[in-house]
Amino acid sequence: MKLPLIPATIFDFCEERLISGDTIIVGVSGGPDSTALLHALSLFAQKNPLTVIVAHINHGIRKNTAKRDENFVASLAREYGFVCKIKRVKLKGSGLEEQGRRIRRAFFEQLLKKNNASAIFTAHTQDDQLETILFNVIRGAYIGGLAGMRSVEGVYMKPFLAVSKKEILDYLKKNKLKFCHDEMNDDTKYTRVYLRKKIIPLLKKINPSIAQTVSKNARLFQSLEDKLNVA
Repeated sequence: MKLPLIPATIFDFCEERLISGDTIIVGVSGGPDSTALLHALSLFAQKNPLTVIVAHINHGIRKNTAKRDENFVASLAREYGFVCKIKRVKLKGSGLEEQGRRIRRAFFEQLLKKNNASAIFTAHTQDDQLETILFNVIRGAYIGGLAGMRSVEGVYMKPFLAVSKKEILDYLKKNKLKFCHDEMNDDTKYTRVYLRKKIIPLLKKINPSIAQTVSKNARLFQSLEDKLNVA
């Protein structure tokens, strides 16, 4: 039986890169992307021996909804029969995006080592790839910056890099899967949100398929970077 896009992407990705009995860490915020990732991984784990550890960070920024998201992720993990590990921090000051990124990586990698896991899965999408590359271009980027994120970067696995946000939302709707909305994703004082809300819609007026175009170009730059590193 042919699987829908999201589970098929995960099944193909995992079958190629994981072995029977592997333990993986999965970063789950409770948002649409990570909720879809965890659901698809639960389907894969039903048919393949796999230990999934759900990792969630409560950044301590949103007073009213951070605990809601934490509880949602913990409940989702229980529903799928996965272990859930939660870290609570209090981010403050400037550079919250970068602070959060560093804390997440440290937490994920700590869990990886402690549980002798083989990989860390995150739910970055094709839309995230577009934001990342635009951000790199604005700051000044060489080939590595134009190459963006890779689906496999060391122990980090990003199986959704060729999947659009729309495809994920359609999948959640079709399967009646609930998810949380982080209101910080509406706050344009954050660079990525500004790109997402203000800049990318303008670019889509010129090229409605800009996410796919940039994703394709990223793969070309990745290939070029690999060849230069080998030379």
